[in-house]
Amino acid sequence: MNDTTTASPAGTAADGIAHDGEEGHEAHVHHPSDVDYVKVAIGLAVLTGIEIALSYIGIKGLALVVPLLAVMAIKFVIVGGQFMHLKFDNKLLTRVFYAGLVLAVAVYLAVLVTFHVFDTHRCPDGGRRSGPDAACVL
Repeated sequence: MNDTTTASPAGTAADGIAHDGEEGHEAHVHHPSDVDYVKVAIGLAVLTGIEIALSYIGIKGLALVVPLLAVMAIKFVIVGGQFMHLKFDNKLLTRVFYAGLVLAVAVYLAVLVTFHVFDTHRCPDGGRRSGPDAACVL
């Protein structure tokens, strides 16, 4: 501490930290109201409905995975930005948090590839082929 700073109880203006309701709190950011949270919740419900509808319309494989991952990423950003207040946080920390999304999607896709989800050489009864012209083997 230098000579001009005095020790004070935690949470007072003398500690150099601006608190709600104090003058000099220039970094105060408007937080969403309850109505804003309800709008976000309705939007998330609509996106969840889209995900459910995609799973029931009969598309399979990559044609299903890509839109589901896109909707998942949109929901992740909305929840992170609104409910976790990341849009008010330091941009570096926000980027680090969203890097987790990229890592999770990469791991998920690696698992799908490992289990041959995108394999186009499947037999109707669940068996596999070694190539497009090979016989089905269980």
